[in-house]
Amino acid sequence: MFFTKKILTLLFSLSDSSYFSTESQPVEYVELPEPGNIDAIQGSSSAQRLSSPAGVNYGPCLLSIEYLHLRKSGSYQTVGYKAKTTCSEIVESIHHDTDLRYKFYAWWLKAGSTTSSSNRFQRSLYQQNVAFPCKNNNNTAWSGTTAGTIIHKGKPYYARKNVPVKTLACGVQ
Repeated sequence: MFFTKKILTLLFSLSDSSYFSTESQPVEYVELPEPGNIDAIQGSSSAQRLSSPAGVNYGPCLLSIEYLHLRKSGSYQTVGYKAKTTCSEIVESIHHDTDLRYKFYAWWLKAGSTTSSSNRFQRSLYQQNVAFPCKNNNNTAWSGTTAGTIIHKGKPYYARKNVPVKTLACGVQ
C-alpha cells in the first residue's frame, strides 16, 4: 500500500505540465538611460505598447524565467530557478542580477546575496546558478526577481521579470 501510494504521488507530480514549463511570458528589453521606470513600461499591455509615446525603443532581446523548483543538482535541498535572455542578434553584453525571496509572515525577505551572471558578444545568456540551501522541509512561499541589462549598439536596455510565487518544502528558519 505504501509503495503504491508513493508511485501514484510521483506519477501525479510528473504529469503536472506546469512542473516542466515556463510559468510566464517573456518580457522585452527597453532602452533607458537607467533602469528606474522599467516596471511602468513593461507593465503595459500590447495594445498600450502600440500606442506608446514615441521614443520608447525595444531591444532585440527577451528575458524569460523558468519555473521555481527544488534543484536536482542540490539533492532537492536547494531552491532556485533559471533565467534566460535570448536575442535575435549578437549584442555587446548581457547581464543578469537575480534575487530569491521567501515569505516570512507579512514580509518578503531576501534569501542570501544577489546572484549575477554575464557574457559578451553572444545571442543568449542562460543563468543556471541561482540556488539557496534549505534549512528544513517546512513549506515556504518563494519568489524571485531577475533584472537584465543588455548593451546593444552602445546603448543600455533593461528588463525585469518576477518569478510567480510557489510554495515549496524548503524552509529557512
